[in-house]
Amino acid sequence: MKNIKILLCIILLLLSSSCIHKTTNQPETCKSDSGRNISSENEELQISFVPQELYYETILKLLDKVNERTKIIRVLQFNFFTDNPGNSLPKQIAAKIISLKKQYPNLDIEILLESKKDLDKADGKGAAQRNAITKKYFNKNGIKVTDIFGLDASLTPTKKQGVSHAKVVQIDDTVLAGSTNLTQQSTTVGANNEINLLVQSSKIAATILDFINRIKANSSRMHDLQITDGALGVFTDTLLFDRLTGLIDKAGVGDTLDLSMYQFLYRDNRDVQAKIVYEKLVAAKTRGAKIRVYLERTKNSEDETFKTNSRVAELLSENGIEVYFDPTEKISHAKFIVYVGKTEKIAIISSANYYRGDFNENHQVNWQVTNHPLIELLQTYFSQKIAYEGQRYEEMIGKGKPKRMFRFWRGFKQDDVTASDLITKINARLIPETIRVGGKRGLTAYIPAFLPLQRPAGQPDEIALIAYTNEDTYNAIRSTKTGRAYGPLHFETGAFSKDTSKSVLLSQYEGVLPVDAASGFILGDQNTDWQKGFTILRVVSNAANDGKTHMDLLQKNGASFGLNAAAIVVDPNYILEYLNFSNQQLASEFGNKLTAVGDRLEVQSSIPIGINPIGNLKIGAGEGTSIQFDATLAPAHENLRIVLDEIREINEAQTKSFSETPSSTSKNKDTNKNLACPKVFTN
Repeated sequence: MKNIKILLCIILLLLSSSCIHKTTNQPETCKSDSGRNISSENEELQISFVPQELYYETILKLLDKVNERTKIIRVLQFNFFTDNPGNSLPKQIAAKIISLKKQYPNLDIEILLESKKDLDKADGKGAAQRNAITKKYFNKNGIKVTDIFGLDASLTPTKKQGVSHAKVVQIDDTVLAGSTNLTQQSTTVGANNEINLLVQSSKIAATILDFINRIKANSSRMHDLQITDGALGVFTDTLLFDRLTGLIDKAGVGDTLDLSMYQFLYRDNRDVQAKIVYEKLVAAKTRGAKIRVYLERTKNSEDETFKTNSRVAELLSENGIEVYFDPTEKISHAKFIVYVGKTEKIAIISSANYYRGDFNENHQVNWQVTNHPLIELLQTYFSQKIAYEGQRYEEMIGKGKPKRMFRFWRGFKQDDVTASDLITKINARLIPETIRVGGKRGLTAYIPAFLPLQRPAGQPDEIALIAYTNEDTYNAIRSTKTGRAYGPLHFETGAFSKDTSKSVLLSQYEGVLPVDAASGFILGDQNTDWQKGFTILRVVSNAANDGKTHMDLLQKNGASFGLNAAAIVVDPNYILEYLNFSNQQLASEFGNKLTAVGDRLEVQSSIPIGINPIGNLKIGAGEGTSIQFDATLAPAHENLRIVLDEIREINEAQTKSFSETPSSTSKNKDTNKNLACPKVFTN
């Protein structure tokens, strides 16, 4: 009778189970009975974005919330090293965990650490060697540490032992996971680039706890679990590759992909999966997607990570993909990809590198975020990184030079605004705000000018030449909170008409003008410092529709006539041109010299551009000025602080709704029982 009851219980459990270990060495997948990923619509989900710069303060705040109602703490780590000299950050975290156990003896704490990676490394700095030291520290203080690892060596193609590569801290229903190891290098502000998410969700937490329990019970096999709660999904172990390649396949014309990776291990055809990722990126670029890739660069050029990343960078760059490397003094350990399409936005944040071991043999925790404001924040953070820390691959290997970016603004006032009121408003608000937002962040020159009050119909009221160190700094500026607020300033009440005013991106003139459309060009030395020399603004009639002849003459004769650089907008009816010379005499002689070689277009006005500091500035009709300001880029950490403050502000607003204790929002307060997948194991 007893055996019959046991058999019935097993049958019932199998029928109700949504996730069962298979008897083969293949990974198991946790899904709902319908075969779709489990999804929660009712329970509130809370997600915070935690880059490396905010990781240490975040984990301490998380631990500070622990109280007598907290039930569990789990730490699943690839590398947790507490034996650095002095009171290292990881040791402070460990000491805090130990003190919580002493304060709350019933608190269920367990640490799971990788135990086989580089176990015999000569310098003693292998992950398993470091973890063994941390294990002794915890054990001495009464906290259990479990040794874990990855797929058994007998099951891997290379017969190399897999590892547990996930980096997770869980406190009841709150999970902090991503790329950050608990080492001094990873947690020290500014030392690494890392990306993590802080998530509060009972469904997500239950799945993470289930994953941890499965690793604890059987480290030597893969455990593929997946669950979705609203905008957030979590998936583990070998599920990344299909998710990643499927996401890249979505990208087409007008879409963007931003990718940050520590190691992209595509050496040759033996790296099958990494090769597929590479090929899919190239295919997405061919379809018209804009792709930016940020890779780790080590101090040692012979390092395997840098060598393989360099190979991938060369291949991607040859196919028109923008590739950047981090500075050698920083480790870019973040692992994520962001897709922005026409109707959806998706980010995958991972602990996995792009190579066979991390795709197939090593335990991983991966996040997928869909159509959530966090994605825009992640894009902004990425833009700051490549603009202020990154170096383009072509420039790094000496095959390219930095390219400045020039924009030409043409502003037409709103119909009910007088010219006088417009001039007053632009002087008081827009001009100083341009310097405040862009100064020391990539803005290198700003030359606003008001055209004369008496001028032919159809010409703008105000124009401006705006120069940046490159496109990356421009994108970084515009992506921040202050940058996003800057654009609408142009169209406030009493300023410019949104229907007719616009900015034109200037490109190098190559002898072709579009028909019946305004276009912008740069001539001469792109690296000309527009804050120096003598600049004039000319308004030239294009009534004869001979703009091409005019441009060709400028291109052919400009340098010999003393022209350093020209920034020009050619409209079907007029031409606006900023011309920069070394001195005033060259500028005054230029018009006659150009006429002498065949230029027949009428110069309607010529405005000498003054030179003024921003604090002593007021320009009127028929006047322009080259504003003098410090165009030197601020240190990277100062520019990054702008977006970090924004992230912190958003996170604080999010965590205000977090409960006092991480467990109190759970519908089932016993997190150990609230599992997405029953713990059913077969040998």
